[in-house]
Amino acid sequence: MDAFMKEIGVGMAARMMAKGIKPRLVISENGGKWTLRSESTLKTNTIEFTPDAEFDDKTADGREIKTIVRFKNGTWEHTTRDKHGKEWIATRYINDQGQQQLVRYLMLC
Repeated sequence: MDAFMKEIGVGMAARMMAKGIKPRLVISENGGKWTLRSESTLKTNTIEFTPDAEFDDKTADGREIKTIVRFKNGTWEHTTRDKHGKEWIATRYINDQGQQQLVRYLMLC
């Protein structure tokens, strides 16, 4: 995970802090609009989105990005693009215990 975060431009201090964070994720849906809130002792990040619609977002360290979330075969495909054109995909799903699982990160060149 450290190599991936370095590749997308996350600074060393933020990468070191991220190693120890175990966020609590709160997911909700209301009328087709979804909210994903990541809560930790250091910071809470919230994104609101409509599936398949691109939206402006920020990384945990404050960089501006474009994001689109798609639901595919029981997974969330979270595609992100930064201002330099770097693009990456995080694929996630919720397991039988209600825990979010990260399947993979994929860098697109």
